[in-house]
Amino acid sequence: MSWSRQYTDKDIEILIQMWGDGYTATQIGYRLGKSMASVRQFIHRNRAKYDLEKKEGGRYENRESFDKRWHGVIPLGHWSITKPWGKKCVVKPVTRN
Repeated sequence: MSWSRQYTDKDIEILIQMWGDGYTATQIGYRLGKSMASVRQFIHRNRAKYDLEKKEGGRYENRESFDKRWHGVIPLGHWSITKPWGKKCVVKPVTRN
């Protein structure tokens, strides 16, 4: 199959309609008989041509907000900057007498 014509005009109409209705790339791919990656790549490459809106959110935004809620003000990877690698910790535990 030619790389330039993997999607027929009917497939493109269905894709545009489903994308506008809020379906995911997986659902669109299932309907068209294509993989999620193929649908996402087509949308990425043809976003301007077919006026496809970019969806907000995604896994990166959700993951970041989760990290902020979980860790609060502690920076990511803070454990790796608390002491140099290879040195013994000289801080003695706090005990009550």
